[in-house]
Amino acid sequence: MKDELSKEEKEFSQSLANLRFLVADPSSSRKSFRALLSYFKVKPHLVDVVDSAHDSTEMLKKNKQNVIFADYSLGGSHCFELIQVQQDVLSPEEVRAFFLITSQDSNSLVSSAADESVDAIFVKPFNFGILKQRFIEVLAQKIEPSPYTKAIKQGRRELKMEKPEEALKSFQEAKKLDPAPALACSYEGEAHQMLKHHPEAIRSFEEGLSHNPTHFRSLLGAVESFMETGDYEKAYEAGRKLVDHHTVPVKRIPQLIRLSVLNQKFEDVVQFYEVTSRLDQSDDTLATYLGAGLVICGLYFLRKGANTSALDAFRKAEVACKQQPRILTRILRALITAGLEAEMKAFLSRIPDEVKDSAEVRLAQIEFWARSGSQHKALEYALKMIQENIKDEKLFEWAIRISKELKRKDTLIEDLVFKAGQAFPDKRAFFDGMK
Repeated sequence: MKDELSKEEKEFSQSLANLRFLVADPSSSRKSFRALLSYFKVKPHLVDVVDSAHDSTEMLKKNKQNVIFADYSLGGSHCFELIQVQQDVLSPEEVRAFFLITSQDSNSLVSSAADESVDAIFVKPFNFGILKQRFIEVLAQKIEPSPYTKAIKQGRRELKMEKPEEALKSFQEAKKLDPAPALACSYEGEAHQMLKHHPEAIRSFEEGLSHNPTHFRSLLGAVESFMETGDYEKAYEAGRKLVDHHTVPVKRIPQLIRLSVLNQKFEDVVQFYEVTSRLDQSDDTLATYLGAGLVICGLYFLRKGANTSALDAFRKAEVACKQQPRILTRILRALITAGLEAEMKAFLSRIPDEVKDSAEVRLAQIEFWARSGSQHKALEYALKMIQENIKDEKLFEWAIRISKELKRKDTLIEDLVFKAGQAFPDKRAFFDGMK
């Protein structure tokens, strides 16, 4: 590597003097990017190097780096969320560049690079010459942007100031300055969304997709506006294309799960499980949506008679939901309804005691015993729960119903009806009718 800069490189080096850099890379390739910045005489205090997803986010919020080199091994979704954080901490006027580093050249990553969010992808192994050339190409355009880019930056500034009408004019002007203005169209759509003009937003996103059929930002916007207008079929189609061609941000997955369920595309939910299982962590909202979606998926497979696929979906739901009692109870009820006693017992043996002892799960067991002919066991368990002062309408309903089936004394049944009426005064007439 030569140390002497050419005249053009010296001029370029000077333009980097006021920029901050973040290298978020746990691999040895970070040495190449440190060497690149050193070559262009970037001062060490302007360069931060981290090796974890958490540290990269914290460092970005703290130092507001203009240029980021992020390795895909940090997690694809994290890398794309890092872009959003960078956009939030920097003003539209500031230079912003994002380089994604990966060891595999995939179509989804390449298509994401076509969107303005990812400026370039560096595929390992790379040599210093190629690295330097692409770095200069991207940053030179950022530092001295084209008229098209300037118009978009102006519109983004106006959006950030919550002036959507002015932003629309800027994006419409930008559309005249590029033969394939997919990015300008997507921002135009976002301005319409800010005004709650979703039909107009859809037209803008569709125009963007006419220039680039897999444009990331246009697909995201289309999903949002189609959902707002209640066109869930088209929202699903846009979401499906998004999944097929891009790494989807984690925060979008619950929305896509909902669309899959609404359109009865239950197999997609299993695919989302595979995607999220590769993540280091997922939040409770995602766990709830994924768990519930997989249960619905399992019920769908049961209706089709595909018990093996159903059990697989239930097992995935069990893992995905982070032991949420509500989801586990739905799984248990599904197994009960399907008459899968062996699977139900195996399921109960796996869940933790605190979940197994929850009122919802215990009530589901009572229902199973009652349906499978073990009325005495079901009644014993129900009466025990009532003695423990657990108040649940279904609990009293099952206790009264089973007592009648077993022809218990009228006084015992009347006592249960009285207690049920006391616990639920608004349901007293219903329970009286069960005597």
